[in-house]
Amino acid sequence: MGKILKGQWGLSPDGVIKSDPWYLLQNNRIIQSGFGKCPDGYRIGKIGEGLILPGLVNAHTHLELSVFKGKTIGGHGVHNFALSFMDLPEPEFEHRIYLAALELKKAVSRGTFYFADIANTPAFSKALESNSDFQGLRFLELLGFSDPADAKRISMAREALLYDKEIIFAPHSVYGSSPEIFKYIASKGHRITSLHALEAQNEINLFHETGSTCDFLTQIRQYKRHAEVYKNSFVSYLEMMMKKFKKIFLVHMTYADENIIKDIAARIPQAAVVLCFRSNEFLSCHRNNWESIEKNWLPLLLGTDSAASCPDVSILDEVLSVIHADHLPQSLVWKAATSNAYNYLELPVETIPCFWYEGATSNPLSLTGKTGIPLSNLPAIGK
Repeated sequence: MGKILKGQWGLSPDGVIKSDPWYLLQNNRIIQSGFGKCPDGYRIGKIGEGLILPGLVNAHTHLELSVFKGKTIGGHGVHNFALSFMDLPEPEFEHRIYLAALELKKAVSRGTFYFADIANTPAFSKALESNSDFQGLRFLELLGFSDPADAKRISMAREALLYDKEIIFAPHSVYGSSPEIFKYIASKGHRITSLHALEAQNEINLFHETGSTCDFLTQIRQYKRHAEVYKNSFVSYLEMMMKKFKKIFLVHMTYADENIIKDIAARIPQAAVVLCFRSNEFLSCHRNNWESIEKNWLPLLLGTDSAASCPDVSILDEVLSVIHADHLPQSLVWKAATSNAYNYLELPVETIPCFWYEGATSNPLSLTGKTGIPLSNLPAIGK
């Protein structure tokens, strides 16, 4: 027998906070929800004052980099941020797992229930699978733009598949993964992948051998001229390499102008854009394409990037940060964290939890610092 819980405030699928929400639970799973009059024939319990949110989706994390939290200096762009890791001592594996678990637990307590996480080592991804707080996709990032780094990554990926069939391969980016790596990833038959896209200001100039991206690759001895890259534009290269994928997370898109976004929407319509606002701010990668993003040519999702470039991996805190900055309509931000992500990932409604934030109001900023309680943990009160 199901039961209905009624609350004070709730978030609708169209991203609007409304009064008088109700949630139908069966076997501790929410199978239906709405506002106002609820279905007849069920036991009804009333929840106290507060706001109820559906579970939030973090479409891009690097939990493995949590070990570098507080050890990197922001404000100098993507490439200098990457170089800063090379100057830090290699952390112990157990410490990496421990700190990632702490970040994960904090995000879950704030209502993030699903993560698309990208690791650089297979062992970390395998350890993440055994963490009871983790639900989502586990990507293994294959870095390497020239031999022997790209060959080494492909060899590592082959070994990883021997003991972890659920792992999904992802290229780092157009400039961070060679054509050989892209082709290898496509050959594995996965229908989804993720890559950093136009996150660096001069990334698009890779095709013309100029700018900070080429300088960066040269500095780390990874520069190589690849015919498949240089004979194509950014979008045509991605279209060629990504045509077998049903879903593609294009993460950041910070420096994609309106023409590029429209071109991607026309030629790679299965893609989605993932914003990582606070991470961008930390790196001083300030986007100027907010209006183009708002036009919604591609589905919009939210991520936090790494805990080394973001205070936490909580999507609730990411939402509040974007809302506070007033770059996008609130409803669009909420949808990016909820219904857009559910639809894009094809998550069944009964797998999506809801969380009650006691004392929160219809003002989203009232959620600051509050912990969410899963509705399935609340007892039915009343008749």
